[in-house]
Amino acid sequence: MSGKPISRSHSNGVNLLILSSCEIYIFWNRKDEYFKDNWHGTQELDGGILYTQASHYVDMIHYFFGEVVEHKGIGGKLRRMEVYDSISAVMNFKNGVVGSINATINTYRQNFLTEFTLIAEKGTIRLSGTNLNSIDFWDVENMSKPDIDFKLDHIYGKGHDLLYKYILEKKWEMFPSKEDILSGIRLMEMLSY
Repeated sequence: MSGKPISRSHSNGVNLLILSSCEIYIFWNRKDEYFKDNWHGTQELDGGILYTQASHYVDMIHYFFGEVVEHKGIGGKLRRMEVYDSISAVMNFKNGVVGSINATINTYRQNFLTEFTLIAEKGTIRLSGTNLNSIDFWDVENMSKPDIDFKLDHIYGKGHDLLYKYILEKKWEMFPSKEDILSGIRLMEMLSY
C-alpha cells in the first residue's frame, strides 16, 4: 500500500500539505467488567489494545501514510492480562512521514482523550473527539477551517452499523482490497509484538 495523499490543491495546482509527522493519542477506560468474559484480554481472541480499541486509528494512519519501514514500541500490562493494555509506538513510513501512536485503556473512570495531530510543511491540524469528530486546531495556508464538527449520539458512532449494511447488501466495493487488508494486519502485528 502506497498511502493516500492527504492534500488539497487549488485550481492552480499548489499542494497545501506536504506531510511531516502525525501523532495519535487514544486514552480510554475499560472497566474490569469489560474483561469478565472469555475473550477480552486474551492473546488468542483479543490481541490487545491495538486490535480492539485503537484498531480504527491504526487503520487510519495506514490508509493515509502507507507502509511502515521502521518502528519501535513498548507495551505495558497494568492489568496483568495476556495482552498489552497500553502501548507507545513510533513509526517511519515509506513516504518519509514519522508518526506515533499512544494508547491505553487505563484512564481513571472514563475515556479521556482521542486526538490526531497532523504536521505538514504548510499546515497543522488537530482533530479530537471520540471519533475525531471535532477540529480543535486548524492552521493551513490558504485554506479556511471547514465547518464539519459533529456530535455523536452513540459512544461508538455509527460506523459498525453501516459496515454491516454493506455486508448484507453485498457492496464489496465499499471495502479495501485484500492487499490493503493484509498490509494493515501486518502493521498491527508489527506494532503489537
